[in-house]
Amino acid sequence: MPDHKPLPDLPAPIVARGVLGWLRDNLFSTWYNSLITLVVGYALLSFLLPVINWAFIDAIFIGEGPESCVTDGACWVFIEQRMGFFMYGFYPGELRWRPNVVFGLFLLTVVPQFFNVPVALRKWLGIFGVTGLPILGYFLISGGHFGLEQVGTSKWGGLMLTLILAYVGIIAALPIGTALALGRRSEMPVIRGICVVFIEFWRAVPLITILFMASVMLPLFLPQGVDFNKLVRALIGITLFQSAYMAEVVRGGLQ
Repeated sequence: MPDHKPLPDLPAPIVARGVLGWLRDNLFSTWYNSLITLVVGYALLSFLLPVINWAFIDAIFIGEGPESCVTDGACWVFIEQRMGFFMYGFYPGELRWRPNVVFGLFLLTVVPQFFNVPVALRKWLGIFGVTGLPILGYFLISGGHFGLEQVGTSKWGGLMLTLILAYVGIIAALPIGTALALGRRSEMPVIRGICVVFIEFWRAVPLITILFMASVMLPLFLPQGVDFNKLVRALIGITLFQSAYMAEVVRGGLQ
């Protein structure tokens, strides 16, 4: 009796696998699903095509000013002309190499963490990123030391200021958040109660409210003649806000 050798399984029909299979199962599974898909697709195309035409095809990207925008498309000339302001605020143009150097050092400390580089190198770069880089960045960007021209924080702005606030806020919030998480898990009622009140209070207040209070309202409650840097006030508010969320993240990891 000859041996029975089953034939290999045939692949599924092309309409039942891949992109066509997904479309058939999710968008065209029934006649009413097919009708809804066609109607919604037509509506999206009717809306998106004019938007794409206005934003990209008929748009003006390069020019000398508003007078260069002679078409009905979008006028993106101001982005090219104001790109420096968007990135650095009022920071002097001839000194923008200083924040660029700091940003380059930041990339140097962060990028290797995602690649297969020696562990010792990644460790020392990480330590430098959370200790030495903020200090070096402050002296470089603010100036006033080592012969560098001083630039007041009132001239800092744009994406540069956003990155500074986020980076310094996260670094400062990590140890505070860790201490709060440990305190919330403490068996001492007073310590646990203080940490719970702190965390829940700062989590309940929107960040925009904290920034408004730190920048506008806080000076009204200080004695006359007493004031400190607006950037420092914003950093303190962001740090306290982030530390509350960081505490919950750490506490969740401990549990």
